[in-house]
Amino acid sequence: MVDQDSLVAGGLTSLEPDRSVALWFREHVVSNEALVAAGEIGAVALHPWTFRVLVAVGCVLAWRAGRRRAAVVAAVVMAGGGLLGFAVKLAVARPRPAGGEPVAAESGYAFPSLHALNAALGTGLLLVVLAAPWLHHRSRAAVAAVTGAGVLVVVVTALDRLVLGVHYLSDVVAGVLLGVVLTALAGRLSRGRPDGAEARQVSSGPPGAG
Repeated sequence: MVDQDSLVAGGLTSLEPDRSVALWFREHVVSNEALVAAGEIGAVALHPWTFRVLVAVGCVLAWRAGRRRAAVVAAVVMAGGGLLGFAVKLAVARPRPAGGEPVAAESGYAFPSLHALNAALGTGLLLVVLAAPWLHHRSRAAVAAVTGAGVLVVVVTALDRLVLGVHYLSDVVAGVLLGVVLTALAGRLSRGRPDGAEARQVSSGPPGAG
């Protein structure tokens, strides 16, 4: 049995939902080998660098297609989002959950979760900024399927951080919300007046569209 008081390190960690959720995961995950294995796999597959690399590839493809504004905006916002998240961590200085036996142990502060932030931001940039012209010419069913898959990736990433016991619920919620806000900002910045090849692509659609 995990002592609930041992999970409280002061400050934001005194929030009741955080204590309750952290306590539940500590009691139900550590003894479940399948959840432990899934959490460890998720920690690798859903690492922030996974989303950074995917966005970088998307930026290169967008640049080669003449969508230079979108490429630059996505690259700058992705990098800036990571730096902003790190700065918030230092400013809030919230300790990670303590006590009991977490599945994994990580150094540094907890709030916000950079894994959740990068998952939400990376997925959002791919869908809203980099793949926007392609999605514009797809059916509603296809757009819904792709969007649903993106949302699922973000949710799984957030849950993985709770399963591993390295974040509180509000850490991952804050990370996701910050990623969504930055995605919305990138979407607005990328909708400037297109030029050159980008203008032709927007008017005619991507190759093979129809």
